[in-house]
Amino acid sequence: MNIIQIKNHLLRGENVLLYNRNISICYPQLKDEFPCILLGEPLPLKFKLIKCIQKVSGDEFSSLEKMNIPQLRDTLVSKIKDERMVILFNQFERLTKNSADFYHSLHQSGKIVYMCSFQTNFKQEIYGFYQSFQLINKEEYESQTGKHDINISYAVYVFLGIVCFLIYLKISMSATMSSVLIGATWFALIIFRTLIYVGGRV
Repeated sequence: MNIIQIKNHLLRGENVLLYNRNISICYPQLKDEFPCILLGEPLPLKFKLIKCIQKVSGDEFSSLEKMNIPQLRDTLVSKIKDERMVILFNQFERLTKNSADFYHSLHQSGKIVYMCSFQTNFKQEIYGFYQSFQLINKEEYESQTGKHDINISYAVYVFLGIVCFLIYLKISMSATMSSVLIGATWFALIIFRTLIYVGGRV
């Protein structure tokens, strides 16, 4: 893990994402250069916001607990002064669409950047937030999960379906052309569907 690379991204206001790492290990290396808050995990959202505000301002928990989430958001943004704050948490995959949208809105304020990690695949609904991150150890993620592999199964299935179509067409030339074409198309689709099912694609 290249801590210099991570610091450069954070200085440029870019969110940082790591695969299969414990973010707490990075915290001691960042806290002297950035105002940092280590959350551990992103949820529950309201409690995490209160923790961030307390870190920045020292406000009492009891006064903050009475606020709703939009009020806490505005309070946090107003309490952050000139320096950009780094929020660190693990388990990026636990985010829901609402929480991801909320954290993204904090980032768009220009006062907050994130350093996060994930262990498993996350929901498609938080992909918009994910796109604001730089995945630092992308090669490791791809090698361990095979996400860089190109899935050619469907191409193979289509090819085999076409071959079966042509074979059926050749065998059935004695029938009328229309019935042959309909039958061949039906046969090819059945073969294609069967191959998808056998290949575990359904």
